[in-house]
Amino acid sequence: MTEVEGSRSFDVTSDALWAVVADPARLADWVPTMWRAEPAGAEEVHLEGESHGHRYSVDSLLRIDEDHRSLHWGAEGDKGYCGWLQLADLPSGSEVRIHISVPGDGLTSSAEAAVAEIQQGLEETFDRLAGLIRTLPRVPDRMRALPGCPQAR
Repeated sequence: MTEVEGSRSFDVTSDALWAVVADPARLADWVPTMWRAEPAGAEEVHLEGESHGHRYSVDSLLRIDEDHRSLHWGAEGDKGYCGWLQLADLPSGSEVRIHISVPGDGLTSSAEAAVAEIQQGLEETFDRLAGLIRTLPRVPDRMRALPGCPQAR
């Protein structure tokens, strides 16, 4: 199993960011390989797109945990591919952490090349989120930590 994880901080409220990532209909807006995403049941979403040069159309598990502000996904047809997203509050905004798991037999290239490609995909995902949230409510300047001062815990 190949495991890849990445995170990025954003200077928007976690409520505003959660509204974007927790909306199944908006997945295609920030997931680079997706063209289309639409709810297909209580914990399922229909996805269409292209990954590694292969088109896909799949119904996938998408568990949205409002209490923990996390998403969990995967699809039986994806040979064990799965992942999660966790949103956390920061004094200066919020952080998104994404974890991807791909079984060794699901890789189309070497493990090292696959990790590099997945990391690149994570960065593009974070870049797309950054573009989407430019219009969302920012954390007020008075809430940001002052340089040289310890953060409140």
